[in-house]
Amino acid sequence: MKKNTLILFVLFTLNFYPQWVQQNSGVSSSLNDVYCISEDVVIVVGVGGTILKTIDGGTNWIQKSSGTTAGLTKVQFPSANVGYSIGSEGMLLKTSDIGENWTSLVLENTSFVADISCVNENIFFITTNNGLEKTVNGGISFETINPTNNFIEIQFLNQQVGYASFYSAFQYNLSKTIDGGISWTIVSTDFNQGKFYFLDGNHGFINKQGQNFKTIDSCENFTLMPNSDGETRDMFSLNENVLWEVKGIFLLCGCPPSYCITKSDLNEIEENQELKNCDFGNGLDLMLNSLHFSSETKGYTVGFLSYTGIFGPPLYMGAIFKNSTGTMLNVNKIDENPEIKIFPNPSTDKITISFNEKIIEPFSISISDNLGKNIFSKNYFNESEININISSFSKGIYFITSVINEKKQTQKLMIQ
Repeated sequence: MKKNTLILFVLFTLNFYPQWVQQNSGVSSSLNDVYCISEDVVIVVGVGGTILKTIDGGTNWIQKSSGTTAGLTKVQFPSANVGYSIGSEGMLLKTSDIGENWTSLVLENTSFVADISCVNENIFFITTNNGLEKTVNGGISFETINPTNNFIEIQFLNQQVGYASFYSAFQYNLSKTIDGGISWTIVSTDFNQGKFYFLDGNHGFINKQGQNFKTIDSCENFTLMPNSDGETRDMFSLNENVLWEVKGIFLLCGCPPSYCITKSDLNEIEENQELKNCDFGNGLDLMLNSLHFSSETKGYTVGFLSYTGIFGPPLYMGAIFKNSTGTMLNVNKIDENPEIKIFPNPSTDKITISFNEKIIEPFSISISDNLGKNIFSKNYFNESEININISSFSKGIYFITSVINEKKQTQKLMIQ
């Protein structure tokens, strides 16, 4: 019953970042990649051979049979009907009916598939333990284009022009090919943990050493973009001025990492050129893996939600969040405006909420239980510290939300 209670909380509690609305995935597996075929038709893949499909913009997610328990890591649809997914154990799947049915393609002498890049429904490239391979007949047969097995990620814009990150000369580099992957020219060095996304052969974005750069001339020159902390786990763009990223902020303290969605928009004024939303898992531990947009206003991010605390049994859920506006709230400095401390936490009879500065304008404090039910709400003004009696509250997990200057901050409270 407690587990069901937690699940209900995840599905129905107030979403504190309304631009990213949580979807009900219906699975407990971690979700690794998402691809928008259209605004309404979206495919998600994940651990244990998980494949999910929606045809109504995320209202309902239906699990499809993959025929495998291998972890699926990437999915791409070069056309509305035909799609491919790769995974562990050298797995390569194909669908020809918009993700309804999937079949396994045979890869000879292949123990792993690291990445895939589709040019069209018949021509695509994969990187395997055999090197860079290419098919021109929809995966029936493959030709080894380049035997090096140091490729990490690839993106082909057409049959001849592509970009790849790989290890060579004792370092990670970003390289470009103009002959279909036979030969490669280094265009950026020191690319350890770097990510890239190109709109065409000339225009693209790269992230290396924690900084984002834009190129409009095939990596001949780079322009530094606004940057925030964290390791870029995925990036996506639909035009040369807007870049979306999944970022993971890994802390030296050994604390759980913080995962964020970042939008960089070079058309905005300087202070709004980079906006960031973090930790919108509503109190649960959230990991984000990838994102994809079907249009400037419709996109999805996927990952994993979990709870392994002392209140109730563990909870594991595939995470899907949808953005229906293409906008982001300016919450870059939400933790600084102002700093809020809650103590003692855990608590038994009363808590104190303190601010690093006196709040002279009206603000509100509310407390909700793990079902999302509001059990305390009060308005305040001209306060720097608030005491709240919680002796009548049942043991469990609660969420304290403050609304100050129209910005919400939410923190977890444990009552024992």
